[in-house]
Amino acid sequence: ILVDTQRSKNELIEYFGCKSSKIVTQPFIPVLHKVYENCKNKINFESVVEKLGIKKNEKFIFYPAQFWAHKNHKYIIDVIEILKLQKKINLKVVFCGSPKENFKYVVSQVEKKNLKDNFYIFNFLTNEEIIALYKKTIALVMPTYVARSTLPLYEAFFFQIPIFYSKDVLDKSLEEYVEVFDLKNANDLANKIENFINNQLTFKAKINKAHEYFKLNCSDQKFIKNFENI
Repeated sequence: ILVDTQRSKNELIEYFGCKSSKIVTQPFIPVLHKVYENCKNKINFESVVEKLGIKKNEKFIFYPAQFWAHKNHKYIIDVIEILKLQKKINLKVVFCGSPKENFKYVVSQVEKKNLKDNFYIFNFLTNEEIIALYKKTIALVMPTYVARSTLPLYEAFFFQIPIFYSKDVLDKSLEEYVEVFDLKNANDLANKIENFINNQLTFKAKINKAHEYFKLNCSDQKFIKNFENI
């Protein structure tokens, strides 16, 4: 049995009584870094972002996630409202993913709070478009209720993007690479984003460590070694 994190392994043992010896921990290995290596000298990523309608100098945070309720897009909407109305920070957000059952609700909440100018909401995007957004965004924000780790987490590790992630959801061993926030309190993330905007250098050590983690644990060599052991 392959799982993404040690915490997932522990939970599988606790809740399903699985044998520890049967479970192998293998972090997700995103394909985007290989796509990037193949196309980085052929594509103008700045122009790709502009074709999506995002202005050249706009600062935005990025949340690539399908529109399921547990992905908790509403939390980001609440955070942006606080930043805009209370802190006078006019930050943009990019959502992208299949319009699942919660899509209409997310759009309605953006409209209800008069935040349409702050949100870019896309369906599924191409790999090249996703890469362009990673290269342009100021941070990845993951307010999910479920996920000990995610593909976007490791993608951000590779692209050396600052990450904000749900507290007590992420595997504990990965928390040192991100800034965690309280899902019950939108002010917590709003304050942390404000501090980040004022001093982005505070993330430098986390970003470097995360990139080293990616190279060590998300390599083909690590993947092959795990399968050889199995």
